[in-house]
Amino acid sequence: EGRHEEARQLQEEMNAFMMKVYGPGVRTWLTGLKYFLFRLGVFSWTASYLEYPLVNEDREAIDEFFESPLREQDVHALLGAAAGVAA
Repeated sequence: EGRHEEARQLQEEMNAFMMKVYGPGVRTWLTGLKYFLFRLGVFSWTASYLEYPLVNEDREAIDEFFESPLREQDVHALLGAAAGVAA
């Protein structure tokens, strides 16, 4: 029951994405996460503290993610399914 293979594949893609954007140094996790959530439509703006800039390289990596085969609607579908499981 469930879409386990699809969820496993999505988790692997998300893990690769997280490592690509945040890397081992976690240089812009706060602003990167905020921009990611903005792209998902969770946040309505991307303003953050001046001490936590989002460098262009990280912004581009997030934008590439949303242009990849794993699209925004796929992420929304997974989040909706996860909410249903948690409920």
